[in-house]
Amino acid sequence: MSWIRTSNIDGFNLYYGLLRRTPFKWLDLERFCDQLLPKNQIRKIYYFTARLEARPSDPDQPARQQVYLNALSALPRVEVHFGTFMTSVVSQVAVAVDPATGRHLKAAGKPVLKLDAAGNPEKVWVHKSEEKGSDVNLAAHLLRDAYRGACACAVVIFDSYLLTPTGRKPANHSSGKMREHRMRCRIPIHGTPKSPPPGIRR
Repeated sequence: MSWIRTSNIDGFNLYYGLLRRTPFKWLDLERFCDQLLPKNQIRKIYYFTARLEARPSDPDQPARQQVYLNALSALPRVEVHFGTFMTSVVSQVAVAVDPATGRHLKAAGKPVLKLDAAGNPEKVWVHKSEEKGSDVNLAAHLLRDAYRGACACAVVIFDSYLLTPTGRKPANHSSGKMREHRMRCRIPIHGTPKSPPPGIRR
């Protein structure tokens, strides 16, 4: 059976789960979804991300992201939705560093905390940035399309471990219209594969 589907992609999870540290960052999302779901008609692809900010260590990252977003705008089935980046300065516990490698130390699989002379964990001020809104936007679009009956099946492409709580069936379902649409619109979750399928690498 051929389902009319929408694909919902969390951009940062796709990048960190699949594309980071590979030469395949120019991912054609239409071909990616078509090859991931070859027996289905993909009507729309929603791509959720946030605009990057320049950092001292990588001042060109906003420009590189914009080039990719410009390329996505040429794909007729892809629709980009933006969250935001929030930055703050917070106090956090420091970790011990190996002076030979410059990497943080671990013991029993956990980071080793840096301690002061009295044996208490040392704290340092750090600049922290967090992406906000993509997961909420993604969920809102899923509910909207399901409620409107806009698709027979919606697909979420996401790091699956992050969806464990929301991916479970709730203990208490309400009856009525929302249950009707929940039954009519299936929502499978696809974890990011180990590497892009052949034919969509750039």
